Amino acid sequence: MPQNTSSLESRVARLESDVGHIRSDVSLMQVDLRDLRKIMDARFEKSDAKLDALDAKFDAKFDSLAIKIGELKVWALLVIGGGVLSMVGRALHWF
Repeated sequence: MPQNTSSLESRVARLESDVGHIRSDVSLMQVDLRDLRKIMDARFEKSDAKLDALDAKFDAKFDSLAIKIGELKVWALLVIGGGVLSMVGRALHWF
């Protein structure tokens, strides 16, 4: 029986040593994850800044396009209205 207890004690001592190594590995992983989180946050902030700048540029171009389309509508109404008025005038022999 003393032989069994000594082998059991050696196994427990080995398990305790392995648990100590596992704890140190886990603490190293936690530090690595914190560093990774800081790096990823910095990258996301850069990406957000780029997307915000792109969004502002898109909004400016879209606004100018909307103004141009509005001007085009006025021009089209004048041309179409003038054409219709011309056809009505010829049909009624105004010209």
